[in-house]
Amino acid sequence: MKRSAYFVIALVFVLVTWFGIAQQPSRAQNANPRQVPAWEYQELEVHGGGFDRAKANKLGASGWELVATFTPTNRDAVSVCIFKRRK
Repeated sequence: MKRSAYFVIALVFVLVTWFGIAQQPSRAQNANPRQVPAWEYQELEVHGGGFDRAKANKLGASGWELVATFTPTNRDAVSVCIFKRRK
């Protein structure tokens, strides 16, 4: 009787230990946590080729970075500058 009780206790201990270890993330998962950058965007419109350097410099001083420019197809003489920065 004592032998079977010790066996059951040992078996429960092994199972609890194994399930506790199996639920923990691996070292590789801990070493490279997934980081999702959070960005915010702002637009600056340029009308008729008149680029406003003061506004662009103010955005740059606030941490904004120019990442793209485009001209909408439905608007004449307008370009849009897209700035981004981390949140």
